[in-house]
Amino acid sequence: MLSKEREESRRICEAIVDSEQNYLFTNNSIYKNKNSEISTASMQNNNDPNQPPQQQQRQPQRGGNVFVNELRNKIDDYYALVLRNVKDSIPKAIGYFLVRKSQDSLQFELYNQVNTNKSLSSTLGEPSNITERRKALTAVLATLKNSLKVLQRDPDISANTVGDSELEAMLGAERR
Repeated sequence: MLSKEREESRRICEAIVDSEQNYLFTNNSIYKNKNSEISTASMQNNNDPNQPPQQQQRQPQRGGNVFVNELRNKIDDYYALVLRNVKDSIPKAIGYFLVRKSQDSLQFELYNQVNTNKSLSSTLGEPSNITERRKALTAVLATLKNSLKVLQRDPDISANTVGDSELEAMLGAERR
């Protein structure tokens, strides 16, 4: 039972990692702000008209390095973001799918085993004489309730209860 839950948790964790690896998307504001500032700064450096012509000729070479560095920084930042997301998601998935599901299925399995075990129920159950006494008292209680209903329906019988204060109080309470 536990190995089944472990395999299911492993499958879900692998799916989380696969989704993080294979789907490139982030709406993380820190990542977006940081990388948009880098892009804007590098674009402004490449198009600066105040640079002398000699430096503008060298710019594509430096621009290529700047582009590679910028791309490298974006990839590193995105990798760190994905790694943080996986570090946050995997313990949650394990906690929910492995620990909680294992507890639920273990509790269910133990409950079923206790209920199907005849010797255990006879050992933990009440003695037979107490069971018989409880059933007899339940039957007497039902008879008394039915008798009370009959007494309440028939006014001639209720009129003859004068003198029995406990019965009169009970009948009065039932009428209200």
